[in-house]
Amino acid sequence: MSSVTESHWQTLRCILLALLLAVGLRYVVIGSSQVEAQLDLRVDYRGLPRGLVVRDGMIHRLSVRLRGSSELLRGLYSRDLSYTVDLSGVKKGVNVLPLHVDELLALRSYEVVEVSPSRLVLEVDTLSERVLPLDVTMTPLPEDAPLRLTSVLLEPSFVTVKGPESQVRTLEHLSVAFDPTQDMSEGTRAASVVITGPEQVEITPPVTTLRYTLALKTSKLKLSRAVQLDDEDSARYELAPGAVELVVEVPEGRLHDAAYQEAIRVVVRPPSGAGGAESGAGAAVPVLVMLPAGARLASVEPSMVTVSLKTPAAPAADQGDRGRVDSSARLPLSPRSGPRH
Repeated sequence: MSSVTESHWQTLRCILLALLLAVGLRYVVIGSSQVEAQLDLRVDYRGLPRGLVVRDGMIHRLSVRLRGSSELLRGLYSRDLSYTVDLSGVKKGVNVLPLHVDELLALRSYEVVEVSPSRLVLEVDTLSERVLPLDVTMTPLPEDAPLRLTSVLLEPSFVTVKGPESQVRTLEHLSVAFDPTQDMSEGTRAASVVITGPEQVEITPPVTTLRYTLALKTSKLKLSRAVQLDDEDSARYELAPGAVELVVEVPEGRLHDAAYQEAIRVVVRPPSGAGGAESGAGAAVPVLVMLPAGARLASVEPSMVTVSLKTPAAPAADQGDRGRVDSSARLPLSPRSGPRH
């Protein structure tokens, strides 16, 4: 019985050993096979001399084809690999820099078959800085819109630009664009607008505030208005002159609106305590122009009027007494009015 058991164990050990040898042989064969793989490297830059800027030729990814065992190559895909380009030796103008990817420590176990691109051609320029004015391009309002655009202002209206000299020196100003038709209600607005320029030019500040007003379209209207006294006892006073000439800006839609224009009034208030407005004298006071909504006073002539108390009338004599006096004055004395003989 023991001999049978020993025989079974011997057979089992042989099977396990054969299995281990087969697995090991498989890994040796697969691991020793050479395969190719394509890999992308991130490109970093360092050492650019102060006062210079790379205008053209920079790349951010580098494609490398490698040859090596499949097991080793498989491990590369999980790593974040980068290649650093040293710019400390570049000068203004065109610079050609070869790429030595095979010097990377992470790739020394592999054969570098191809690098794309194999070199960098960089155009380097001097770094320049200027202060430039801003201007704004506003989208036109529809012709039939009742509003007009006024008081357009940028804050700030100047910016500092910094970039390649060949680009900066050609700039005379920078423009911002805005569409005011997004909100077509009357009033003052403020909006933040991004300032754009050439791709490699840095703009400080990058945003400006645009302030503008949408006002009703108006036309000037010439009117003559009598001056009204704002006092309960207005009959006691005299005004000189009694009327003024006005120029009023009114909405275009109100040019022929009689009721709207009737609401335009001119009033004055007598001096406090009637000081200076004694009988026979007067006090100069400013006129007050009362305007309906949407109207604006352009001018008033004159802007001051004289307010004075009226001169009281002389008391009238008694009519009956005056009649009797006048009657006796008209009767002559007769020479034969004495006693008769």
